[in-house]
Amino acid sequence: MLKDIVTITVNDIVIPQGFSPNDDGDNDTFIIKGFDKINQDAELKIVNGAGTEIFSAYKSGDVDNWSDWDGKNSNGHELPEGTYYYLLKLTSLDNGVIDKRSGYIILKRY
Repeated sequence: MLKDIVTITVNDIVIPQGFSPNDDGDNDTFIIKGFDKINQDAELKIVNGAGTEIFSAYKSGDVDNWSDWDGKNSNGHELPEGTYYYLLKLTSLDNGVIDKRSGYIILKRY
């Protein structure tokens, strides 16, 4: 009889539905918690209501260009309050399993 041992690690991914980049020191950045930067590659895209990409971050192998979103576009300009959308792709370096998530984010500056 053959036996296999399978190890499953489940990380709770926490994706906020809003943040307030108003420099009050509380909830100033959009932070995704729970992904494992050592054992996963990650790609994040933030798009506006028209579908235009306004921010991106990624970690792929040894290249770590991951940063939390601070409510600015890729050129460093503050974006207006409103609803934006995220596309998150996590890839396990162990077995290549891909986890895709998407949703909305409310950006408020008050």
